Amino acid sequence: MSGPNWILPPGQTGVTQIEWQSNVCPSQTGVETIVIEPRQQLTFGYPNTSYCVGPNSIIPLTNFPVPGPGSFNYQTILGGNININISSGAINLGTADPGVYRIIYQVPLGTCYRGDTFQLEIVTGATADFTIPSTVCVSQGTVTPTLANNATPGGTWSTPSNSDIVQNNGVINLAASLANGSGPYTITYTVGSGSCLATHTEPIANILDVNADFSLPATTMASSTSPNPWPMVRDLIS
Repeated sequence: MSGPNWILPPGQTGVTQIEWQSNVCPSQTGVETIVIEPRQQLTFGYPNTSYCVGPNSIIPLTNFPVPGPGSFNYQTILGGNININISSGAINLGTADPGVYRIIYQVPLGTCYRGDTFQLEIVTGATADFTIPSTVCVSQGTVTPTLANNATPGGTWSTPSNSDIVQNNGVINLAASLANGSGPYTITYTVGSGSCLATHTEPIANILDVNADFSLPATTMASSTSPNPWPMVRDLIS
């Protein structure tokens, strides 16, 4: 058999014909019509390129119905392992190791599709826990919240007015705070960004402004003849 004779130039798409002729019986010839389709580019992507380890799953956006003709997989660029659904591309962030991964959508050989890749990063989430006394006195001058051992440093502190707190270390001016009311009074710590943002708020229940001044009826008392002054002092300051 001789041929084939391509009427459509190689590399182009569309409808073409193959003409053939038998080498044994030259009178036997034929024409076959073939439709050559372009390879369709299948694309996908996740809403963000960076995610935190956490209880949620992320699902890719695709330009093809899911499940499609191929399957999802991944390559580790830096880090450990992730759990990915080969049909939907969903990634379980709760079991993912922090790292950088190349997500791959691969189609079988011989199909009219092209696959796609997407790179994303998974990082450890921020923690914003802290403590602060629930009752403080203005005479202390300032009070500073204490970050928990597992908290992420480098965040920003805030209060409702923001005029009485140093935002980079959380030091609170109690006299300025009292001007906004004696309580309850909230302090917020915010750290991280995007999907890794963490926020924690704690209250100061009471800001006290105690005046302990007192006076005695007499400026001097004879230690040998005068009675014990403590009952009088006690009554004045109670």
